[in-house]
Amino acid sequence: MGRRRAAPSKRLKAVFLLQYMAVCACPVVLPVSKMNKEIFSMSTLKPQNTRALARGAIIAALYTALTVLLAPLSYGEVQIRFSEAFTLLPMLMPEAVPALLVGCLLSNIIGGCTIFDIVFGSLATLLAAICTYKLRDKFWLSALMPVLFNGVIVGAVVHFCYSTAIALPLCMLSVAAGEAVACLIVGPILIGVLRRMPASVLN
Repeated sequence: MGRRRAAPSKRLKAVFLLQYMAVCACPVVLPVSKMNKEIFSMSTLKPQNTRALARGAIIAALYTALTVLLAPLSYGEVQIRFSEAFTLLPMLMPEAVPALLVGCLLSNIIGGCTIFDIVFGSLATLLAAICTYKLRDKFWLSALMPVLFNGVIVGAVVHFCYSTAIALPLCMLSVAAGEAVACLIVGPILIGVLRRMPASVLN
C-alpha cells in the first residue's frame, strides 16, 4: 500500500511502547466491557483473578509485537497476519476477547492504517473473538469465525480504502485466505500446545 517501513530501531522502540500500552489498557477494557457478562465478567477484577488480567495483557502485547515485527506481511491487499492465530485463544480463556481487541487496535494504529481500517478492522477482530468464544465447543466452526469476519469486513476496507482497482470479492478472498493460514493452520497448533500445558497456566 506504499507505506514506508520504519527503521528497525524505531520499530523495536514502537513495539516496546505498544507492549507497555497493552499492559495498561487491558485492565481498563475488561471492566468497561459489560455488554456480555459471560465473557467480560466482573469477577476478573478480584485480586485472586489478577492472573487473568496478566494473561490478557500478555496476549495483547504479543499480538501487537508479532503484527508490527512482521510488517509489511501483516498489512496490505495480500496479507498473512500470523498474530491472528491468537484469535483462537478465546476457546481457552475469555480474557483473550478484550485483549485481542486492544492488540488489533494498537497494531492498526502503529501500522499507519486509515481510520476506517482502525475502527472496522478492530471491530472484525472483536466480533470474531466473541463468536469464537461462544462456539468454543465446536472447534473448527469456532476457528472459522475470524476467517469469515475478517474476510468480509477487512476485505471490504482493503477494497474501498486501498485498492479500488481490485474487485471487492477478490479483496475479501485474499484477506480470508491469509486469515485461513493463521487460524486454520497455525492457530490449531497453538491451541494443541496450550491444551497440553498444566491447567494452572490457563486458570
